[in-house]
Amino acid sequence: MALKLLFKDNFDGVDGALPHRGKWMNFLAVVPGGDRDFLDKICEINTDQMHIKARKNAVDTQYRSVNVLTRAEFKIPFTIEHDFRVTDTGFSWELNTAAIEDGLIQETSFYGKWLLAGGAQEYMTAEHTFCFGLNRIKDGVQQATDYSANGVFVLGTTYHLKLEITELSTGYYQAHLKITHDSVIDWEITRDFDRSLSESFRYRLFCGAVDDPAYADLWVDNFKVFGEPRKRIGKVVTIKYGPGYQNYANPTNAVGSSEFIQWTGPTGFSDPNSDWNNETQAYDDNTTSFAYDDANSQWHAFLYLTISDLQANKVRVWPTRANTNITQMDVDVYKDGAWVDLFSGAPTWGAYNEYSFTRGVVTQMRIRFYSGAIYVGGARVNEADFQEAYVATFVLDNNTSTYWRPITINEANAWCYIDMGSLKVISGFKIYFDASAAYRPVNYDLDYSSDAASWTQILNQSSDPGAGWKEHTFTKVVARYIRFQVNTHGATGIRLYEMMYREGYETIYKATDDILACSVSHRDGGLLTGSLVLKNKDNKYSFDYPTEIEIRLGEDDAMLWLLFRGYVDIFRKKYPDCTIEMDSAQGYAKRMNYREAKSKSYSAQLRGAIVKDLISSYFSNIFTTDHVSDGTSSSYTFDDAAVGEILYQLAKDEGYVYYVDENKDIHFTSAPSEETKSNIDINQGETVVELEYGLIDEILNKIYVEGSGVSGSAEDSASQSLYWLRERTFVDGSITAAGTATARATAFVNLYKDILDEISVALPKIFPINLFDKIQVKCSQVGLDTECIVKEYRHILDEAGIRTIIGLKHKELSMADILSEHQRKLEGTE
Repeated sequence: MALKLLFKDNFDGVDGALPHRGKWMNFLAVVPGGDRDFLDKICEINTDQMHIKARKNAVDTQYRSVNVLTRAEFKIPFTIEHDFRVTDTGFSWELNTAAIEDGLIQETSFYGKWLLAGGAQEYMTAEHTFCFGLNRIKDGVQQATDYSANGVFVLGTTYHLKLEITELSTGYYQAHLKITHDSVIDWEITRDFDRSLSESFRYRLFCGAVDDPAYADLWVDNFKVFGEPRKRIGKVVTIKYGPGYQNYANPTNAVGSSEFIQWTGPTGFSDPNSDWNNETQAYDDNTTSFAYDDANSQWHAFLYLTISDLQANKVRVWPTRANTNITQMDVDVYKDGAWVDLFSGAPTWGAYNEYSFTRGVVTQMRIRFYSGAIYVGGARVNEADFQEAYVATFVLDNNTSTYWRPITINEANAWCYIDMGSLKVISGFKIYFDASAAYRPVNYDLDYSSDAASWTQILNQSSDPGAGWKEHTFTKVVARYIRFQVNTHGATGIRLYEMMYREGYETIYKATDDILACSVSHRDGGLLTGSLVLKNKDNKYSFDYPTEIEIRLGEDDAMLWLLFRGYVDIFRKKYPDCTIEMDSAQGYAKRMNYREAKSKSYSAQLRGAIVKDLISSYFSNIFTTDHVSDGTSSSYTFDDAAVGEILYQLAKDEGYVYYVDENKDIHFTSAPSEETKSNIDINQGETVVELEYGLIDEILNKIYVEGSGVSGSAEDSASQSLYWLRERTFVDGSITAAGTATARATAFVNLYKDILDEISVALPKIFPINLFDKIQVKCSQVGLDTECIVKEYRHILDEAGIRTIIGLKHKELSMADILSEHQRKLEGTE
């Protein structure tokens, strides 16, 4: 069974700007028993030729990998076989384990993968990942690699690759890869796998450019995949219920069962100018002995007292003097790699003077004295100490170099609890532990309380939590206090660096057979929307209000595609229909309308930079800005304005596309930058439910443009003879030169002197389509053979089945576009 409906027999990859959503080529050998919720129905893929091209991304000027074709799943055993040759800068292929989450391949890191960002190569590692080949060619010359001994292949030479994955015994598998050319074995390897490693093994082809303006070209011939297909589920909907998770937050206070606080003397000294005597007596635990100096200036020389890294927030000094002309003392501490001024003035002589500072890692203090106009010696330091402190509040200071510890190294049932300030719904807690296992507990409890008196266990951790952050997630609890209690210490005690909590919760429901209808749509100038109807007999879905819905559909030869994720706007339960209806009119963009920009001013800044600043200020770690282009400079002031409205205004002013995709990424860029050559062709030989081809008369063939004291005009006589005179006047006060006005008029006439076409196609399956995809449409029955731009699409599942409706236009803009441009000028926004 070939992918005839999805891909051309001889198809090219991306040429130009890369796709804003990846077109992956992944083939997965699925291990029996894997808990997977999306499956496919392909038993063989046979493609005559594939040509994969990659180049600089026009959107963000970075190099990206290009992976084409689609995703297919097979039971083990299965076989991949193909010829390949590289004609330009480089490529690699991989077989590796792949984590699956919510029906999507979640990439982490790969050994030998070529990550291209700004031209730099990054080499990453991951456990249980096996890179079976790598080729790096730059400027036509093979380059040495210092991280892989997997072989280098000759540019332009055709190689044959065969990969077989078989089951050796229950739970054990083997991958055998063999590469040859002209009957010569270039490379051969066999690897065994354990079922415990992963649910699946993934094979993919990758092609990435290295140098601008070079392309990366990979030609793959006679590509075949054989294997028994997995049973397909054609629809999955995920519903999330609950307020959603917040970012991790710091508590307001912390209390420990005991806290280690003690004065610790220096362990060494430094006297760079040899002005001090008996230096060690400044830290001999005796206030009657002292170090003293010989003055040679008004401010005497520093005495430096040193210690190994110490967590401290206070020092103390016992000064005395042999001459009353010595009137002042200066004390500094070296903390976290920098000197901090603590005190300069008249001290209390013959007593301890304590000086506090923000806690940190301390390695030195320095002390000097002042004797005014008369240079006299006799300044004395009888004693100086650092206060070593490991208090409970250190666990909430956002500093992973400070920590709490009890007084006794192995204090029985030592505990430290945090106070969140008020009752909260908590579903996550994380702790930062020491790099050394000797200071990590091997058994501890987490408990919660509303009054810090009566405690209920949340969980028990009965093994080493590991170094760094250990995150615990659990069923929601309502609490004000969370307690960490040690049951078994590490070999030399416990060090607890940070504790943070996470509010919120989400309960996830997945539905397949209960789906009655759903729809996903997106149109140029609008937001991604989705709707869903589920059977709800006996109140099966008992939640009150869902926060998010996710829709994935697929049928027959089509894959199961992620079509929508977004927040819910409307939620209805109906009886006697026993149904649930959910609508999301704005997708993830809804959240933008519930944060207001406060006192934000931008002077002559790029509009793209303004977008990034707003997202960083109000939606950090929530939305990303991977597809935000720079735009042009302008000045704005926003106060009490919804961020979503601001982004829409900025896009309108710039003439950009703006929307939020299903991965919470902001798209703020020009329409041409969003355009991607689709791998889909539509022609009359395919099964098409309906194709409608309309010719739209929005002709203008004489344009006047009036600027500020200047004007210009343009016309097309041939269009006037065919369609009669069509004239329109536009006013744009920003134009101050007649030549500019004439050029604007000429551009408008060239765009709108002819009839525009509009095409609507209904297809009987789910097709991976995005806004601004370029699709070749062929239908001799209506006289069509042209490349069109997707201006709207809609995926539908209802009683009539699954289908995709695509609205297309010829590449030129419509009258609505030109009027929008004109209105933008009238409003003085450019």
